[in-house]
Amino acid sequence: MKNCMKKTIFTLAILITSITVVYAQIVKPEISNVIVYYDSALVKKEAKVNLHKGENVITIEGLPASMVNESVQVVTKGALLRDVSVQTTYLKKGDVQRINALKEKLESINNEINAKQNDIQALNTVLEYIKKGSTSPFAVNMTAAQMQSILQLIEQHSSQCYKKIATLQQALQKHKEEKERLEKELSLLNTDEATKSLQLVVVHTGQDTATVMIQYITGNAGWNMEYEVRTNTETQTVEVVCNARVYQRTGEDWKDVSLELSTSKPFVATQKPVLNPWYLDVYQPSYYYKESAKSMKLRSEDAAEAPQEAEEMPAMQEERIAFSFQIKGAKTIPSDGNAYKIPVAKATTDCAVRYATVPRVLPYVMLEGEFQNPFDFPMQGGNMNVYLDGKFVNSFNVNKLYVPKDLIPVALGVDESLMVERKLLSKKTEYKGLVSKTKRIEYVYSIKLANGKKRDVTVTVQDAIPVSQNEKITVTLINKNSIGATIDNEGKATWQVQLSPNQKKELTIHFAVEYPESIQVSGLE
Repeated sequence: MKNCMKKTIFTLAILITSITVVYAQIVKPEISNVIVYYDSALVKKEAKVNLHKGENVITIEGLPASMVNESVQVVTKGALLRDVSVQTTYLKKGDVQRINALKEKLESINNEINAKQNDIQALNTVLEYIKKGSTSPFAVNMTAAQMQSILQLIEQHSSQCYKKIATLQQALQKHKEEKERLEKELSLLNTDEATKSLQLVVVHTGQDTATVMIQYITGNAGWNMEYEVRTNTETQTVEVVCNARVYQRTGEDWKDVSLELSTSKPFVATQKPVLNPWYLDVYQPSYYYKESAKSMKLRSEDAAEAPQEAEEMPAMQEERIAFSFQIKGAKTIPSDGNAYKIPVAKATTDCAVRYATVPRVLPYVMLEGEFQNPFDFPMQGGNMNVYLDGKFVNSFNVNKLYVPKDLIPVALGVDESLMVERKLLSKKTEYKGLVSKTKRIEYVYSIKLANGKKRDVTVTVQDAIPVSQNEKITVTLINKNSIGATIDNEGKATWQVQLSPNQKKELTIHFAVEYPESIQVSGLE
């Protein structure tokens, strides 16, 4: 009996000593650092945990549903990490009132977008009609005064149309951005809310506290660049301001975090890729197609005329020229899907300013600028807001990547201190011949320029001289030696006019068009 008791006690002692005590605790670490990519973000968190001897099960709660499970990385200091697992919990949102309100807003925005697009289309139609009206054959029978009055009216209406179109396009862009934001929010509300957690198994190694560091990739986040270009015409300089627009709807706010913006793309895979066999075989086409020489020529021409597509693919270049911005100071980005402006860089550099006018199309002197990328990083695609001498003049989207020192052109709008006026001074019609009559129309146009600035300027002036597309029509430039312009094969005349302060100059275009009276000529004014 005694031996049996001893044996039992001994067995219990062994069992007791072999039992491993597991301690569990729940932690919710704070975000310490975020690296934002174009369409995702790398979130880093850190937490201090208390340890007991043996195994400790640590549950990290409050992780976003957008977290990519395969991207999770865990590092522990002061303890041995034994296991990591991801768990997902689903909660039904059911915010019907908010969903209905968003749907109503979205419908209203869509109506506004359609209305603005229709208005722009209507104005473009009016412009086309005005252009056709300016070359109407009925104008042949008009007097010079009538023609001048009509041309002034055309210029006035054209200018108004262009201004209205510019205003509508700005409003349309804002409506489209608001629509995109509403659609994102609605999409999130229409789905079940999910939260994720990590379960860690760590082993006590002698220290009672340990540091747990985790990082993961999450979607529903990104950034894009926005530029402010402030040109000073007096100093011939430009201040370029780079601002990042950072947004996120990950499900967790980024409060007082260290923020980094990167153009690279995160690599999620943690396993070696599978190498498939590389087979060779005899090629057997599934169909036969013979292309004509004409179609091949057209296809090659189309391919040659595709630089726009090449310029609209900056992502490939950005991968080759990856860079990042470490933002100074702690930043807060709420999880609301709104874009928050983060200052990135600012620089001032020289800006070449040029004045140009095409008064036949638009009776204004336009200002054009050109400057080198002043930063040591590429300026990639993004919206560019342009200011001229403190006034907002233009906004457009940059769809090209400019490396450092690349020349960047920028439209600076109308310069109201320079005046231009184009007029038809005279139009004479006469007939030659007795049997087969020839009609001769002689035109004299005047282009007047005035400089209201306190400094010298050079204005590039362009106008058109008719070019005959038929041997029966002859165009003769009467003041060929005195016109003072360079004329290309397409009849485009270009002047470089130098103007002193308060100086006025006049350019004269004098030409004649001859053709048989029996034919009708299109394109005459």
